[in-house]
Amino acid sequence: MNKKTQQKIRLKDLRYLFDGANKLKMAVIFTVFAIIVYVVFVNQLDYNRLKDSGTGTKGIVFDKRIPGYRGIVNTYYRFSVKGVSYEGISDDDDKIQIGDSFDIMYLESDPQINRSLSMMK
Repeated sequence: MNKKTQQKIRLKDLRYLFDGANKLKMAVIFTVFAIIVYVVFVNQLDYNRLKDSGTGTKGIVFDKRIPGYRGIVNTYYRFSVKGVSYEGISDDDDKIQIGDSFDIMYLESDPQINRSLSMMK
């Protein structure tokens, strides 16, 4: 196959990618990819902020659930900062029972950003 034939084939492949219904598929794939990257970035940013300037306190477990089929136990906890109650979820504390307390970290500037201390390690 000569060089011109290879270039024509590549050009046809590119036209196919950006043609009609394929544009929609590519847009959906790009959007899903962008959302995943955003979520990972924000979670890592929150983790770094908590690690650098988080404040420790005790959270009290008020519920435990096993969502889906993976067998991971979600531990739901509650804590208070300056009289305001906040909640969080941990998937790393399955040995803790409802009513138990355990260590958590939160940001003083935004206590809604919080993690179980065991998730921080």
